[in-house]
Amino acid sequence: MSAPFTYQPGHFCWTEIATRDIDGAKKFFTELFGWQVQSVPMPGEAGTYHLMQIDGKDVAGLYEMKGDMFEGVPPHMSSYIWTNDTDATAAKVKELGGTVVAEPFDVPMVGRMAVCQDPTGATFSLFHGDPHPGAAQG
Repeated sequence: MSAPFTYQPGHFCWTEIATRDIDGAKKFFTELFGWQVQSVPMPGEAGTYHLMQIDGKDVAGLYEMKGDMFEGVPPHMSSYIWTNDTDATAAKVKELGGTVVAEPFDVPMVGRMAVCQDPTGATFSLFHGDPHPGAAQG
């Protein structure tokens, strides 16, 4: 699948909202920005992923924080930064004194990502969409 647009490495390309109150978050963001919601069942017990859209184009994601991995983690937004090579960029994060919190992994039918922290502790995610192109541009 060829993406209708492309991001340059280093550009922010996706935002994801993690919450324990899906209905409240959907209501807030649809009323605030006029976003529409497309809910997509995920495989296994992963639940449902909610694509937030403007005019049918994806602009952000929303998911419910469930399970032990979210114990003690507050609701938050995550910023994704485009890279052409998730693995190489994650290695460079380490080389420059950052931390790779979640080593690069594939998200089926979406792309490859990693969760990182800069040396000050700020969290961000690396992303290379294949086939997902990231948030709609323009």
